[in-house]
Amino acid sequence: MSLTNLKLNVQWETLKAAGVNCDSPVFARLGGVKASKALSTILGDVGGGDVRVTYFVEEDGTILITTWDDFVRTHSLTKAYNVKDLIDDPNPMKRASNVLQLIEDLDIGPEHPWREPDEAGRRAGYGAREKDGILIVRESAIAHERIPRGLGAMREEREKTKWFRRGFTN
Repeated sequence: MSLTNLKLNVQWETLKAAGVNCDSPVFARLGGVKASKALSTILGDVGGGDVRVTYFVEEDGTILITTWDDFVRTHSLTKAYNVKDLIDDPNPMKRASNVLQLIEDLDIGPEHPWREPDEAGRRAGYGAREKDGILIVRESAIAHERIPRGLGAMREEREKTKWFRRGFTN
């Protein structure tokens, strides 16, 4: 099965077990859109509003198509990152605000929607929380490759801002 010469790995049994009718035709009139937009549109219809069907690009370029719950169960990792230097503030409200801003600023791409709730409004196994200056993140391996780069960029920007402020206060 291919779409614009892409290799697809469809988890038919998982989709059937979740109630997706794998024999139903899907029609979409799409022109001039990226494959990612076409897949998101088509898969959004496949679940019929009851089952969230998603895709994930594997390291070898194969596109895995499965349910959201199966994807979370099989492709998410939990890792911890020391972010105390980025969020620390003596004011608890400001510190909480810093944590929320940090999570928002770690934009890791639309293919890893850690901020999107599932149909029931839950985070579907993904997310981030902070405890004692440690950011605990449950995400895909690809997202975990991007997070240290994002944190590094934030630290560089913070250092530039400190240097810039020192220049004007001396």
